Amino acid sequence: MGGTVSILAVQTALFACLAAGCIAVYFGFRRESALGWLAAALSFGFVQMLAYQAWPSDRLEIASGFLLAAPAFYCNAQCLRRLYDLPGPNRALWGAALFTGAAGLVTLGLGASLIAVMALFQLTMVLGLADCLRILIAARDAHWLRLVLLGGFAGLGLIFVVRVPSWLLLLPAGTGYADARHSMLDTTLLSVGALLTCIITAAFIAQVVGKHIGLLRNRSSRDGLTGLLNRRSFIDAASRTARRPGAIVYCDIDHFKQVNDRFGHGVGDRVIQELARLLDDSGFVAGRLGGEEFALLMPSVPALRANQLMEDLREAFSNLRIDGVDPRHRLTASFGIATFDSGHRPTEYLDQADRALYLAKNNGRDQVVMLRSDSGPTLARMPLAATA
Repeated sequence: MGGTVSILAVQTALFACLAAGCIAVYFGFRRESALGWLAAALSFGFVQMLAYQAWPSDRLEIASGFLLAAPAFYCNAQCLRRLYDLPGPNRALWGAALFTGAAGLVTLGLGASLIAVMALFQLTMVLGLADCLRILIAARDAHWLRLVLLGGFAGLGLIFVVRVPSWLLLLPAGTGYADARHSMLDTTLLSVGALLTCIITAAFIAQVVGKHIGLLRNRSSRDGLTGLLNRRSFIDAASRTARRPGAIVYCDIDHFKQVNDRFGHGVGDRVIQELARLLDDSGFVAGRLGGEEFALLMPSVPALRANQLMEDLREAFSNLRIDGVDPRHRLTASFGIATFDSGHRPTEYLDQADRALYLAKNNGRDQVVMLRSDSGPTLARMPLAATA
C-alpha cells in the first residue's frame, strides 16, 4: 500500500507541475484557448489525485473519479478541437458517458460491488477518450505530433479497457477492490498512464507552440491584407529560384488613388484583394510590393507565354465587378515583364521589370509591356504586336 501511496503522490505532483506549466504557457501565448482547456484538464486530474489521497473511503474515491475524470476528458477534447479547428463535441458519445457516469454513481450509492462500479467508471473514461480519438482521426494532420497524441490517447484507452478485467484474470480469486487497487499490477498500469499523460501534455504544448511559431513566421512573410508574400519575402523567393529561363512581372492598379477618393478606402482594399486573388490563382509566386503594386515570379515560362498570361490577367481584372465600385468605372492595371535567361537570377531583373511597368504606365496604362534580355541584362523592347 505504501508503494501505491507514493505513486499517487508522484502523480499528484506531476499533474500539479503539468497544469502549472500549461497555465504559464497559456498566458505567455496570449491566452491560447487550446492551452487553457489543457490546463483545465490537468487541474481536474490534480484535484482527482488529491481526492484519492485525502479520502480514506474507497466509495468516496470512486465517486470523485466519476465527478472529475469525465470533465477532464471533455477539456482534453475541447483542447483538440481548438488545436485542429474542428466542430463541437460528439453528443452521442458524451450522452453515453453521462449516462454511464450517472449509472455508476447510482449503483455506488446502492452499495453495489466496488469492482462492478469501477468497471462503469472505466467505461465512462473510455467514452470520453473515444471523442478525443475521433477528433485526432478526423484532423488528418500529417504532423508527427498528431500521431504521438493519437498513440498516447489510444494507450490510455487501452489501460482503461483492460484495467478491471486484468484484476479479475491476473489477481488471485476473491481479491477485493482495495487489494486490487494497491496491487503491483494496478501500480504498473497507473504508472504507465502517468507516463502517457506526460507524453500527451508535452505533445499538446509542442503543437500549440509550433502552431504559434508558424503563425508568426507567416505574419512576418505575408502581406496582411492579401495573404501574398510581402516585398522582402518575394525578393527572397526570387533569389532562391534556380538559374533557369523565365519571367518576372511587376503590375500596378491604374489610377488607384481615384478609386480610394471616389469609393473609399474599404472599397480600395477590396480592389487590391481581387487583383491579389487573380495573381495568386495564376499558380506562380505572387507578392505585394506595397500599396497597389504587385509582382509575379514565373520561372521556366517562355517570353511569349508570359506575355499572353498577363494579357489574360489584365483582361480578367478589367472585367471584374466589385461591390462598392460604380459599374461605369472600369478598373484597369498595367503590367511590366522582364525575361531572363538561364544562368541569371530573377533578382537581377527586378529593375528591368520596374522599368517595363513604367513604360506601360507612360504609354497610356491598361497594357502589358515586355522587356526581353537575350544575353545578360541588355534590354530590347518587344514588338508592339507582341505586347499589345
